[in-house]
Amino acid sequence: MAKFARTKTRDQSIETISTVLNDTKLTEEDKKAVSAKAMAITDIIEAESRIENLIKAKGFEECVVYITAKSANVVVKTDGLDQDKATQIKNIIVSEGKIKGENVTITEIN
Repeated sequence: MAKFARTKTRDQSIETISTVLNDTKLTEEDKKAVSAKAMAITDIIEAESRIENLIKAKGFEECVVYITAKSANVVVKTDGLDQDKATQIKNIIVSEGKIKGENVTITEIN
């Protein structure tokens, strides 16, 4: 459900950007700025997917990753998250998401 909501929100953002790009009143500079925003969203979507796959490869059944420009939130399904597992998750996010470790929040669900 969380992935669906995230995808829906991102799809709406991309649709809005597409609509703005088709506005004939925009200057070239404005179009470049909007295009840069679209690329940033694409980069985040790709990073989230990559990180989720790597976390699952470490043996976690389910996870959802939300990345912003400076932080990452991970919701992971586990029967207990010990320090080693949390460190594995954090290391993946730091290396793949270019997020500082102190800006990573991990939430576990059962």
